[in-house]
Amino acid sequence: MQSSYARSTRRFSYALIAPVVGIMLLVIVFPVLDTARLSFFDATFIKPGLDAPFIGFKNYFSALNDKLFWRALWITVKWTTASIIFQFALGFGLALLVNCKVRGAKVIRSLYLIPWMLPGALAALMWKWMYHGSIGLLNYVLLQSGFSNEPIPWLSKPETVLWAAVLVNVWRGAPFFMIMLLGGLQTISHELYESAQIDGANFVQRFIHITIPLLRPLILTLFIYGTVGAFNFLDIVLVLTGGGPANHSLVLPLYAWRSAFFDMRIGYAATISMLMCLVLGGFVLTAFRLKAATTS
Repeated sequence: MQSSYARSTRRFSYALIAPVVGIMLLVIVFPVLDTARLSFFDATFIKPGLDAPFIGFKNYFSALNDKLFWRALWITVKWTTASIIFQFALGFGLALLVNCKVRGAKVIRSLYLIPWMLPGALAALMWKWMYHGSIGLLNYVLLQSGFSNEPIPWLSKPETVLWAAVLVNVWRGAPFFMIMLLGGLQTISHELYESAQIDGANFVQRFIHITIPLLRPLILTLFIYGTVGAFNFLDIVLVLTGGGPANHSLVLPLYAWRSAFFDMRIGYAATISMLMCLVLGGFVLTAFRLKAATTS
């Protein structure tokens, strides 16, 4: 039989976590459940919530037969994949540079945190000016250096618009990868590198056989976190391109936002959001199983 002290301790523990559970229910669980409910209704701003007619899975059938939905999904996959790969590569490179304690490493670390601290919308506005065809800094540098004979319309060409947005996302997100990977690098004992160097291992061999294996759990976690964040990220594409030109940079979060606030189809926007949740849920479950298998 449990003692009174054990029961009181357990009650006290429940009392401590109750506010956190309540906040999670309020800001996470309830919005998701309400979004799932709205996806089964033909909800609009005129007939929101319970006033809207129930249509069952019609929104889901419409989305699965919507060519624009599949196009936005494919663009989102490209956007997410490119963003994560380049954020990781740039962040890892900077982390290795700072960890080597070269001259100015602390300055590099401090300055490069600035993009990460900027709001996504503000970063997009700044880069939108830099991409401007007439007065943009990027075109000015290219023209003055002779790399281009005429201004490049970065945000109005289908071939360049998505990659221009990816560059902004990489510039803003790589500092997070740098900080996390730098923390991981600083936990690795220098004696391992010294022993490997004595045995004749070069930098590449030490990187492959010491650094990567010891950082594998952190790297997989960063890839999972970064993928979920990039897949759901809206600010940069919304402010920078608005999904244009001709939907060549239309990602799924922007499509859901546009469906809700431009087309006034709240139920359809909720359906897109729930399909995004299903895609990300499947990815996260698969990724965590892969992580458990590789780390064990």
